[in-house]
Amino acid sequence: MPRGTKFFMFNNREDWCYKNVLSGVNFEDDSLVFDFNSDKNSAFISISLDSFEKETVWHRIRFDSEVSRNSKIKVSILASDEHDFWLNLDGDINFTNLNNFLLNKNVDVGSKLSIFSKLSHVSFENPVDMPLFKLKGRYLWVCIEAISYDSSSIIKIRSMKIEFPHNNFIEYLPEIYQRSGEDSFFSRFIAIFQSMYDDLDDKIDFIPANFEPLNNSYDFLKWISRWLGIRDVDVWREDKLRDMVSNAIEIFKTKGTIKSIKLMVEKFIGVEPIVIEQFKVTENEFYVREKKIIDSLFGDNSFVFNVFLNENNIKTSEDYANLLHIIRDMSPAGTVCNLVILQNGIFLGHHCYIGINSFLTREKYSLISKKINNEEGITMID
Repeated sequence: MPRGTKFFMFNNREDWCYKNVLSGVNFEDDSLVFDFNSDKNSAFISISLDSFEKETVWHRIRFDSEVSRNSKIKVSILASDEHDFWLNLDGDINFTNLNNFLLNKNVDVGSKLSIFSKLSHVSFENPVDMPLFKLKGRYLWVCIEAISYDSSSIIKIRSMKIEFPHNNFIEYLPEIYQRSGEDSFFSRFIAIFQSMYDDLDDKIDFIPANFEPLNNSYDFLKWISRWLGIRDVDVWREDKLRDMVSNAIEIFKTKGTIKSIKLMVEKFIGVEPIVIEQFKVTENEFYVREKKIIDSLFGDNSFVFNVFLNENNIKTSEDYANLLHIIRDMSPAGTVCNLVILQNGIFLGHHCYIGINSFLTREKYSLISKKINNEEGITMID
């Protein structure tokens, strides 16, 4: 975007709703979605957008929208240095503040659309990128009317960007080209290339934002994830994948260590696991005496490591397979990973870890009277 260019951006719910006229619309995330199942006119009308400078020449308006077949959007735009207009209201012509008229809840939306269509200076159908340099005035109003011939049609506007003041590449050309004037064929022709250049310039300016995991699109996030070496990105929940990519540097600079494996598991399921390496178990003084049992639990060679999680953290066999695959991607070459799911209980010959699948508590127990049937009869024991 050329230096000095300003803009109004509508790309979230607060922008669309703030003191504007909305009728027959819904919201999908931050997108404006027109609803054709109601008996209301489907429309959006903005109150005046203030450039803070009289006789501002507006530059262009851009839409990121989705319009299905058998439907269209009609965009009407008005510019003026004043808020007051002569309006014909039910046969009475009055000098009226346009903002007050638009925000008047006693006036139906159909009447507002009718008045606006008479006042507007330019109108477009299904616009994508339209020049506005014919419009001059401090204030700008935008009216979007959705029209459909099928109730199942979809019209969604993800963003609307209005740029000002007008700038033209002709200003950078020799004087002979500048004489052609703003509304000449050459000026309109060169505006095509200017628009392409400005769009490319915007993309370059916002490259850092595109690579920000918390802000970029989900499709781009998955591409970045694969580029970072995260396989099977579809098994990750979107919020966890964003968190994972945000911490990728910390994780991957220690790849192949217990620290990175713990971090990866915690990002995937939200719980830090216990990781025990077999060669460290053999250093325990009880290993020689209990070698057979320890080898059955922790492996019989020094290249085995075990990742322990509670059964509450892994719900399905699919979750188990996905997590095991993720751990193996982070494991050093030649090592063997055992992903052990601990059941809630103590079982002889199985793993038992206090705080994971067994707990120490302080509780008072009272001996309950029991009846024991023996050869001599029934005896009561307290």
